[in-house]
Amino acid sequence: MQAIEAGGALPLEIMLGAARTLWAKAHEGGSIDLDMVERAGSMAKDAAPYVHPRLASVAHTGRDGGPIAVADLSRLSNDQLATLESVFGPLAGSGGDDEGDPGGEGSAAS
Repeated sequence: MQAIEAGGALPLEIMLGAARTLWAKAHEGGSIDLDMVERAGSMAKDAAPYVHPRLASVAHTGRDGGPIAVADLSRLSNDQLATLESVFGPLAGSGGDDEGDPGGEGSAAS
């Protein structure tokens, strides 16, 4: 901890620095030293989880592990849809997908 507070190198910085040094040395002299490439790759592989964490797998389910509830809005009147838009629209924000139509999704296809 004192080394970190004093500005010393962090373990990840050491691993990445060593991997970069080995990678550069492996490519010196016109031929590639495969042993050094392998060692550099091993160090990079060890450092990768700290630089690029894996995304966790998530199962999306509804209440108590059941199916996700879906609402069919196709039978609502325009007034009912407008009410929903006025309540939930501000919560969702535009997300930049309205393309100049701040009132919603545009005209419905017939």
